[in-house]
Amino acid sequence: MFDNATEKTLRLIAAGVHLKKMHGLEFALLVLIDAGLREGVARAALQDERVCLGTALELKYFQSDDIHPE
Repeated sequence: MFDNATEKTLRLIAAGVHLKKMHGLEFALLVLIDAGLREGVARAALQDERVCLGTALELKYFQSDDIHPE
């Protein structure tokens, strides 16, 4: 399972993706930065959310089954 900080970060990214769809990239970026993410992390998360969220979901799957990706 994820620790509390990782879970919070993933929830922020998911919220940012939702905000990006509704209000645009710059607004979502400002919200994520204001919430505590560094600018580079926020920008990377919002550039291609499928990659970021897909990787996070795979990591959660692997950690829950104690299987480590190669």
